[in-house]
Amino acid sequence: MQYVKRRWRGAGHMDDDLGDVLRNLNRSTCEARRQLANHPLTRSYLEAGIRLLEEEFFAKAADDGRPEPRSFLWMSRDQVVNEVANGPSDLPQRGNPGSLRDRWPYFSDYLGDLIRYALRPYTWSDQIDLAEQTADAIGEAPASTVFHEITYRKLVLFVGETATRFPAFVTAFADRDPVVAEALSASYREVAAAWRAVYANFFHTWGVRLRPGLSLDDLMILMGSVADGLTLRLNGDPTAPVLDNQQRRSLLGTAAMALVIALIDPGDGETLEEAFNRMADPDSRSDVGPT
Repeated sequence: MQYVKRRWRGAGHMDDDLGDVLRNLNRSTCEARRQLANHPLTRSYLEAGIRLLEEEFFAKAADDGRPEPRSFLWMSRDQVVNEVANGPSDLPQRGNPGSLRDRWPYFSDYLGDLIRYALRPYTWSDQIDLAEQTADAIGEAPASTVFHEITYRKLVLFVGETATRFPAFVTAFADRDPVVAEALSASYREVAAAWRAVYANFFHTWGVRLRPGLSLDDLMILMGSVADGLTLRLNGDPTAPVLDNQQRRSLLGTAAMALVIALIDPGDGETLEEAFNRMADPDSRSDVGPT
């Protein structure tokens, strides 16, 4: 499988369709919103916001050298308009408050679309690409080989990427900023939907199902949480023995297979709790076990 990793942002992605990403544009029809979403000046305003976010979240540091994020209240309409002039030459470099307000009458609407724009790609879309490639690879190699290769790629994709650090920062504001919470939730749902389809295909191909009381949505949340946790660990401790670049394996692959094995019904029809209780009860299992 060929896979090319894309950058997080940049005006070079002029062919990306933003029609389904920007939900707050001030137009009455879907077609009009799509046209405005893909207008070069709209991208200029979004890229201006990205540069402001990068400066705020990733360039400024506290006294101890760590990033010092604040809420989004520091950003203003005038800052965004002024920042347009610092954009790349292949995007419009002249903005004004009127054209920004024409697109987003309320600045909170702009912030919501900006966060969706920042979270979506290009790491999010890379994940979706990876999920689609995984679906294509089913049956081409042993399942463990596919799992190790894909989870290795996924973790490598995450580590060190600005786009994966950004969600970690904005998560801190999700509980007190509904704009952030909605955008973050939508991004997670988009990625989870792609991987959900992959695992549904896996299970159909293998002829297996989850234990009673469990769903693919449960599995997606667990898988995503493990991936997020290992990503944070690697970004904070690059020497942690999580990635094996020589063997192209990772603990994410180990965890993914362990979760699938634990949550798949082997034919006993037991819930996870019932299986766990049986394992822990010496009288209910055979004499074969750990030594």
